[in-house]
Amino acid sequence: MNPKIIKTILIVKPDALGDYILFTGALREIRNYFRTAIIALVCNKLAEPFCFTNPHIDHHIAGFERNLDSTLRMERVLGLLKQSPGYPYDLTMVFRWDTDSYFGGSLS
Repeated sequence: MNPKIIKTILIVKPDALGDYILFTGALREIRNYFRTAIIALVCNKLAEPFCFTNPHIDHHIAGFERNLDSTLRMERVLGLLKQSPGYPYDLTMVFRWDTDSYFGGSLS
């Protein structure tokens, strides 16, 4: 993948705080590879303080709530994304080991 053609990246990381902290190394490497891309992160509200202080993220979307049903969750996150810089995104990354119940592939 040529990092020069990717201008905007959406990363979906809806997990709790501990998983987010372990994930920060991956964010650093994504930033190192895509140096000029705008990187937006959708995170859980519990991880919000860490999202705002991470130097590898350009835009933070901390409106994710895990206790909502999947349709309402997608509508809420999509509404926030449409207001964010870089929408629509060239690349979406969903850091989950299970199925994409967070609709990350649809969000870009």
